[in-house]
Amino acid sequence: MHSSLDRGTEPAQVTDAAGVNWLPGACLVGRVAALGDGFDEGLRVGEDLDFVWRIIDSGARIRYDPTVCVEHDTRTTIGHWLARKTAYGASLGPLSRIHPQRIAAAEFSGLRIPLAAALALPGWWSVPVIASVMAHTTVTAARKLPETMDLACAWGIATQQFEHTAGRTTDLWLRHWWPLLLLGLPFSACLRRAGAVALIADVVRIGRNHQRGVDPATYLAGARCDDLAFGLGLWIGAFRGRSLRPLLPKLR
Repeated sequence: MHSSLDRGTEPAQVTDAAGVNWLPGACLVGRVAALGDGFDEGLRVGEDLDFVWRIIDSGARIRYDPTVCVEHDTRTTIGHWLARKTAYGASLGPLSRIHPQRIAAAEFSGLRIPLAAALALPGWWSVPVIASVMAHTTVTAARKLPETMDLACAWGIATQQFEHTAGRTTDLWLRHWWPLLLLGLPFSACLRRAGAVALIADVVRIGRNHQRGVDPATYLAGARCDDLAFGLGLWIGAFRGRSLRPLLPKLR
């Protein structure tokens, strides 16, 4: 229903600034002359990310085509599936040494920085900050839109940005930082609020986006297991790679 290797349904050029900024190695087709040295044999996981990024750095263009479907064997038990998720997370530690500019827990820019802070550490100040950012984004969008588009369209743009930022912030607490959240829950009311807000936001997101064929409760349980396993791998990889980059957001 929600594979880690799924890059969405829209075709795109693979670039750092795009929604598709990496590709898995499940199916890659390219000119031999453009493939350089191929996969790095020293990487047991994440070798496909490294491979694609090196090709982009060489100046070649890569496109993602979602119309191509290739079947391959996958893990069929919960234990093997969780172990693979943990390995995916751990791969970002070594990759952060090779591609430090590309590895981050999330990326926020401009007014999304205070918005993410208000969502990540909810308190009395969060509501006025969120309201101010939403109002500013709506007004700015309205000024840039053609005259034929009304204020509702500008509000829709602001809402989309809010939902995207909320999703990235939720991922930080439930996926990347869950060990810190778990340790701090007994001692910090702020972290308890942050955990509650993240869980509620994730339930709402899953309720809106989960696909038919599986009940929401099962989907939610799978999502939590996915986050726990991947987050555990992140901390293992950060320790092995002696780098905090996979755990820290990038602000610009």
